[in-house]
Amino acid sequence: MKQKTDQQDIKFVIEAAIDAYYNQLKTSRKAALEIFRESGFIGCIQADANLSTNHKKRNFK
Repeated sequence: MKQKTDQQDIKFVIEAAIDAYYNQLKTSRKAALEIFRESGFIGCIQADANLSTNHKKRNFK
């Protein structure tokens, strides 16, 4: 009987730890836009309409 009780306790502790970790990750996650804004990475340029296909020909500095 003691072994069954120990296994149930271990199962409960593991489940609680996983739930706590998941909730921590879920609440600490930021949206991509928020991360980019904080980093200063967002910007804009004026370029050709087909920049996505010929970006290697363009020299950005």
